[in-house]
Amino acid sequence: MYIEGLTDRLDSDEANTNIGTLSFLNAKNLGYDAYRLLNKFYLLKSIGNQDCKIAMTEVDWTPYELVDEGTKYNPAREYYLDNGSYQLERYNYNPDDDCDVDAYDNKTNQGREWLANIQNGVLYVKNDADVENATLIKNIKMLEMFANKSNFAGTAEGATVPNITGTIYIDNDEVLMTEGGIEVDEYYVRNTVQ
Repeated sequence: MYIEGLTDRLDSDEANTNIGTLSFLNAKNLGYDAYRLLNKFYLLKSIGNQDCKIAMTEVDWTPYELVDEGTKYNPAREYYLDNGSYQLERYNYNPDDDCDVDAYDNKTNQGREWLANIQNGVLYVKNDADVENATLIKNIKMLEMFANKSNFAGTAEGATVPNITGTIYIDNDEVLMTEGGIEVDEYYVRNTVQ
């Protein structure tokens, strides 16, 4: 994606960018490209500490997708359950569920636990085609700056922080921790950045 005065600038350009507002409503359709644009805008505006406004709603920066109703278990895919604490845990399908008469749904030919997780909106599948983007966001530094620096504001009247809504996946697993990464404090994100 090319935006004159933004994507054509190097991160070290002293000229910065003349663009003062970055606003994408329903940015889900842009996928991770919306993140790349926002990150570029952030870097350029940080260099000159220039005031700017940001609104980006319904972002979808995650390699995980909700499993749709009617989806049958595929052993070749990786499934994850939302644990209710901003984390996904590997889901282990129980084949015995299909053998238990009480746990089996004859109408759909699927185990009731599988169906309940789908209906409750807590079962996700990893999008194997999005491997490159899955590790793109390693920390929340940019989001922290939006919450703490006065030159970043929202587009609504009187908004003192950018308006960014949607799903953001931060790749900060244990392997990253051992390589010097910074663990993301979910309570900080929930109570300060969110």
